[in-house]
Amino acid sequence: MNPKLAVKWQVAEAFALRGSVGTTFRGPTPGNRSSNAVTGLSGIQAAGNGFKSVDYTGNPAVGPEKAFTYNIGAIFQTGGLRVIADYWHFKVEEQITQVPHQIVATAVAGVGNGTQFVNCGSALRDLITFNNNNVCVQGVTVGNDIQRVRSDTVNGPDATVRGVDVSIDYKMPDVLSGDVGFGLSFSRLLKYDIGQFDLNGVLVSAPYKALGFTNYDRFPGTVSKLRGAAYAEYSRGDHNLRLDMTYIGGATDNRGPTTVQTGSSANCNVANAIAGTATNCLLTTLGNKVKSFYTFDLTYRVDLPWDTTLTASVFNIFDRDPSAARLEAGYDPFVGNPYGRTFKIGARKRF
Repeated sequence: MNPKLAVKWQVAEAFALRGSVGTTFRGPTPGNRSSNAVTGLSGIQAAGNGFKSVDYTGNPAVGPEKAFTYNIGAIFQTGGLRVIADYWHFKVEEQITQVPHQIVATAVAGVGNGTQFVNCGSALRDLITFNNNNVCVQGVTVGNDIQRVRSDTVNGPDATVRGVDVSIDYKMPDVLSGDVGFGLSFSRLLKYDIGQFDLNGVLVSAPYKALGFTNYDRFPGTVSKLRGAAYAEYSRGDHNLRLDMTYIGGATDNRGPTTVQTGSSANCNVANAIAGTATNCLLTTLGNKVKSFYTFDLTYRVDLPWDTTLTASVFNIFDRDPSAARLEAGYDPFVGNPYGRTFKIGARKRF
């Protein structure tokens, strides 16, 4: 049973308060509970970012995840102005997730250029398959010997998330024989905390704060603090002109700086590069800070005879490029996009 209570109080004609509290759950999919595995490739930090096989395995024993949620908000509406603001909070327990393959590989083999020795006695050793018939010899086996990493589906750590959503719209009729509208909406995350991750009594990862970080090597991926959108439009008869702006806040790569080899090196790692003892090795912060990304889009729409609509748009008017990120694509798709300035013309005929 998942009860929910929702309440709305119309304090005045133009002002109302609302709130809700309840529980919910999400059950595992057939794929989550399948004993089969799907194999992909990923650049493994412990192997010098060399691509290795990752086996994403289902788990017949995985159970549902549960959540407790509540929110409180207000609505103000008068004339052409409407303002909606909500504070929300939810806590997810036993969330269905994959054991992070990067954390597993790093726990066993550390971070380096792949020539560093692995820890054959690591508690997560069984999730790694090495070359040479999966034999691991302490002081001999290195990160580059990783052949595949197993990422099981499990009920993972708790997550606590809270934030604020705000939307503002204002309509003005009879302006230059038409109608004008403005709007702004944004979502500001205030907290995104991940609890301790244990697997069969073995510590996978300690609690951490995901807010404002890219989390490329851990759940849940990039978490920007702020996302927003704004618009301005003018309508007159069959014509409509609209300007949209979207904004996504940047994030910091929680993995910190990295190194680039300029030649053969047996000791190229971050610690040695900072100490100045590494050979043929440069410390770089490229992509360590993924910058915020915003675009402006302009669309003109006209309704023509015979139930026909014509649209013409320019996306990313200022031809902005996404910020650099330490991913295979070179940018973070959850923050920016690489399309540049794009033109689009469309026609629609209704029958």
